[in-house]
Amino acid sequence: MPATGPITLAAAQAPALSVDLLIVFATATIVTLALRHLRVATIPAYLVAGAIIGPALGLVAPESVEGIASLAIILLMFGIGLHMDLKELRGDLLPIFGVGAVATLLVMLIVWPVAMLFGLSPPAALAVGMAISMSSTAAVLRTLQQRREMKSFHGRVSFGVLIVQDLLTIVFLALIPTLGSWTESLAPAAESAVHAAEAAGAASHASTKTMWDLLLQGVLTIAGVAAMIAAGRIVLPRLLAFAAKDSSPDVLLVVAGAVAMGAAVLTGILGLSPELGAFVAGFLLAGTPFKHQVSGQLTPMRDLFMAIFFVAVGLNLPLQEVISMWWVVLLAVAACIAIKTIGNAGALWLGGLSAPVAFAVGLGLSQAGEFTLVILQFAEDQNAIDQRTLGAATGVVAITLMLTPALMSQGRRLGPRLAHVRSVRLLPFAVMHASPLGGEGHAGEGGADSPPDDAVEKARVIIAGFGPVGRAVAQRLDLLGAESTVIELNPATVKRQGGLGRRVVYGDVTNPEVLESAGAREADAFILTIPDDEASLRAVRAVRDLSPTIFIAARASFLSKGLLARQQGADHVTIEEIATAESMAEQVQREFAKRRAAANGQEPELPSSAVPPPT
Repeated sequence: MPATGPITLAAAQAPALSVDLLIVFATATIVTLALRHLRVATIPAYLVAGAIIGPALGLVAPESVEGIASLAIILLMFGIGLHMDLKELRGDLLPIFGVGAVATLLVMLIVWPVAMLFGLSPPAALAVGMAISMSSTAAVLRTLQQRREMKSFHGRVSFGVLIVQDLLTIVFLALIPTLGSWTESLAPAAESAVHAAEAAGAASHASTKTMWDLLLQGVLTIAGVAAMIAAGRIVLPRLLAFAAKDSSPDVLLVVAGAVAMGAAVLTGILGLSPELGAFVAGFLLAGTPFKHQVSGQLTPMRDLFMAIFFVAVGLNLPLQEVISMWWVVLLAVAACIAIKTIGNAGALWLGGLSAPVAFAVGLGLSQAGEFTLVILQFAEDQNAIDQRTLGAATGVVAITLMLTPALMSQGRRLGPRLAHVRSVRLLPFAVMHASPLGGEGHAGEGGADSPPDDAVEKARVIIAGFGPVGRAVAQRLDLLGAESTVIELNPATVKRQGGLGRRVVYGDVTNPEVLESAGAREADAFILTIPDDEASLRAVRAVRDLSPTIFIAARASFLSKGLLARQQGADHVTIEEIATAESMAEQVQREFAKRRAAANGQEPELPSSAVPPPT
C-alpha cells in the first residue's frame, strides 16, 4: 500500500500540469494570432494571454508553471552568453561598453528620482530604475531582422547597446538583495520613539556583523565564480570536442544543457542568482567552435519556454489594481519612453554619433524589456518592491512592447529632421571612429546605413560540407579568387582547416543559426556538397528563407530529389546519377578516340568535357 502512494500522486499531478500547459499554449496561440492583425508583437500577446487565463478567468495558477518559467530565464541567459564572444568584439570593446554603459546608467539615474515622485521609497525607486533601463533584446532584434536592418549602422549600434544592457542585468540582479535589505531597514522608522531607539541599537550591532558576513560571503562568492570560470576554460572545450566526435549533434546539445544547468546550480549554492551561472556557462562556450550549433539547436526550445515565461508573468499581473490606476500606468509609459529616448540618444550623441542616428536608436530602445520583468520579479521576491509596484511596472512593460515596432519606425522617420544638429565628442570613447560591430567612419556622413569604403567586391561563397567534393570546389574557388566559408560537422576537419587559415563554421547546414553565422544573408552563392538528400532539401529551404537572392547549387543522388531541391529554391542541382552517366560516357568516348588514333598512327582528338567548368 505505501508503494502506491507516490505513484498515485504522480499520476494525479501529471495530468494537472498537462492541462495547465494545454491552456497556456492554446490561449497564447489564439491571442497571438488575433493580435497579429493589429501588428502586436508576440511578447505582449503572451502577457495578455496570461492575464486572461490568470487574473481574469482563474483557469491557471501561477505556481503551476513557475518552474518552467524559471528554466526559460536560465536558457535565455545561457543563449545571451553564447553570443558574447569577445574575440569578435575585441577591437570595439571600449566604444560598445563605454557608450552603452553610460546610456543605461544615465537612464537608471533619471528614472530613480522620477519613480520617487510616484510615491516609491528610494530603494524601490532604484530597483524600478534598474529594471526600466533595460530594453527588449528579443523585440528589437526581431524587428531589425524582419526589416533586414541588422547590418545597417543603426542596427549595429542598437545591438551593441543591447549587449551591454544584458551584461548589466547580471550586476543589477546581484544588487537587488541589497536593495531588499535597505527597504526592510526603513521599516523601524515608522515605529514609536522607544521602539525606534531599541531597533536602532540592535540594527547597529547587526549591521556590523552583517557587514563582515557580507564581506566574507563576497570573497567566497568571487573565488567560487573565478574557479568556475578557470575550470570551464580548461574543461569545456575538451568536453564539447569529445561529445561532438563521432556523435549525433543532439549529444552536443545535451552536454551544453547539462553545463548550463550545472553552472546555474553552482552559482545558486554560492548565493548568486542561477541566471548568472547560466550566463557564465554560455560565455565560456562562446569561445569554442561549437557555439553556433548549440545556439541554433537551443533557439526553438528557448522560444517555447520563453512563451511560458511571459504567460506566467501575465498570470501574476494584478489586473484589478492595474485597471484601478490606469492613469498612473499610462503616465508611467509616457515617462518611460521620454526618459529612455533622451537618455540613450543623449549618451550616443555625446559619444560621437550623428543626431539622426542617435535619435533613431534612442527611440527604438525606449521600451522596457524581458529583463525588466526578470529584475522586477526578483525585486519583489527580495521585498525591494511591493506587489502593487510590480503590477504597475508590468503594465508599462506590456504597453511599451506593443509600441516597439511603431517607435522604431518613427525613429527612422523623424531622425533625419535632426540632420542640422552638429555631432559632438564629449565622452572619452567615440562611436564615430570605432562603431559597434564594424563599420568605420562618422555616422553622420553619408547616411546612417552607408556601406564601409573598404568593401571588398570578391564573390562570397559558402560551401556546405568539406568532403572530397567540397574540397575540390573550394580549391577551384580559391583559384578564382572567391572568399569561401566552409560549414562542417566534423570537429577534426574544422580544427585542421581553421589552422590553415580557412574560415570554417562548425555545425549542421540545416541549422539557421549556423547559416546566419556563416553569412548566408550576405553571401553570393551557397554550394551544398553533402551526400545527404534529406538534409540538403532542408538546407535549401533554410538558406532561401534567409536570402531570396543568393545562388544555391545543390547535390542530389537521384533526379526525383533534384526536382524537389529545385522546388525548395535551388537554382542549380547536380544529379549524381546523371553526372555519373555523363562522366562514364565521356571516358568511353575518350578511350575510343585514343584507340582509333593509335590504329591510324595519329594524335587522338580528345572530346571536350561534357561537364561544364564551374563559373
